[in-house]
Amino acid sequence: MHKAGKPVPFDELPTPPGFGPIPVNTAAPAAEPVKPAAAKSPPEEKEAATKPAPPPRPKLKKQESTRISGNLLNTSVMDKQVAELERRQKEFKDAAIQAKRAGEIEQAKEYLKIFKGFDKLLETARPRFSSRAESEMFRAWGGHLVGMTQVPEVVLAKEAGLLYATVAMVTDYDCWKDDECVSTGDVLKTFQENVWKVKNILIDAVTKIAEQDWTETVQEARNLVKSNMM
Repeated sequence: MHKAGKPVPFDELPTPPGFGPIPVNTAAPAAEPVKPAAAKSPPEEKEAATKPAPPPRPKLKKQESTRISGNLLNTSVMDKQVAELERRQKEFKDAAIQAKRAGEIEQAKEYLKIFKGFDKLLETARPRFSSRAESEMFRAWGGHLVGMTQVPEVVLAKEAGLLYATVAMVTDYDCWKDDECVSTGDVLKTFQENVWKVKNILIDAVTKIAEQDWTETVQEARNLVKSNMM
């Protein structure tokens, strides 16, 4: 019948023992329609959609410290100290002007000496003169004086509880005068010319020190030594 082109009645054919009936419908099941895959978003957009926005970054606050580290701004303690020194310097300048107007020339000179003592000083490596580039850098920093005899002496004296003051002489203008160069001969000559000035300073300082009571200041220095931490 199959060769003759006639349909075969499969349901009428005998079923062998142990086998199931012959399936009549041999057509393959229709395939399910394939759903188009959803377009995947880029990783950046997916993370932005699922990850919450970070909280706003707090502003950098000035800390109550005298140390400067990294990108930390100048601390408020140092700012207060500088502001107080500048205020005191202005007071002595105004006092010198008033004394001069009143005809008290010697008193005006004394006030001016104290006024100049508040100028900014930069300590450099010793024992040598600064290079031209270093001097220009010191001037760009706003320094008025460049010295080699203040640090670490003043720090060591403070830690040891000693009352300390430096007597130093200005020997040259460094780079503050473009038409002058520093030489050892000029520095030694200035030293010799200022010997009498140093003697007068020491005599005057000893007299003024003896006129004051240093009991409280000495006790504060002793207490500082006891509370030092290494």
